[in-house]
Amino acid sequence: TYHRSVVARDRDKTRQMVLENLGWNVLRVWSPDWWYDANSATDNLDQQLRQLLEESRERPAVAEAAISYADGSYADGSYADKSKADKSYADKSYADETVEPSTSVVAEPPPEPYSSAGESKIYFARVKLTDATSKQDKFYDGSYDEDLKQMAMAILEREAPIRDDVLAKQIARAHGFARTGANIKTRIFDLLSDVVATNESTGRFLWASEEPLAEVEFRPANSDGDRRSVDEISIAELTGLIESKRDLLNEVDPAVAIARSIGLARLSQSARERIEEAIQLKLR
Repeated sequence: TYHRSVVARDRDKTRQMVLENLGWNVLRVWSPDWWYDANSATDNLDQQLRQLLEESRERPAVAEAAISYADGSYADGSYADKSKADKSYADKSYADETVEPSTSVVAEPPPEPYSSAGESKIYFARVKLTDATSKQDKFYDGSYDEDLKQMAMAILEREAPIRDDVLAKQIARAHGFARTGANIKTRIFDLLSDVVATNESTGRFLWASEEPLAEVEFRPANSDGDRRSVDEISIAELTGLIESKRDLLNEVDPAVAIARSIGLARLSQSARERIEEAIQLKLR
């Protein structure tokens, strides 16, 4: 039933891609090879693992350090050994599904603020959730409420204010859902009924604070993978951006100037309208 799912192929490909981007090497075993000649399949795995070990030992010390940082360990070294112990196995998803990933949340430590000319700056980085595809069949069970809420609250703690459908999409993808339909959104939002929310022109934004703020400091993306579209940024954060760059309001086209200041090479009509909305609020 696992492989009859319409999202099984995407789920397996996505899992491997995520792990490889984190520095893991994934070895696959074709299930008939495992069933009919497990010894040969094991020997082949052993040979490939030994080859990978030899290649890793030949890398320069600098490369080794980079890999040890990218393999899921934290910058301060915490959880490094546990991560390696939990993950250093060959991926046999086609052969068996006995290895069940935890549904606990993996959230890397937030980037440290830095000072430049006495100015403190923070960054936006998306929370990384563990692969919960094996829990997909429990998604709508009441017994799974706490797990889902834990994921949602971890995202809120790091990413809020965040548009509600963006939060729902992250949780849905962690569970292997290719689409984030109305039922999935309703399931997640029902668990967050006590979370503060504000309705804006581009959607509903969820807050981690006890009440919404009129203005918050703008958070530039920590990496290319953390970039947000303008309509995913709350109006409070956009006004915070404008406050920090008030000199750009004197430009011939302030919206374009502000967009370029955050790395947007092209300003769509919807993005322009969103930035101009924030400018008008700031000038009131």
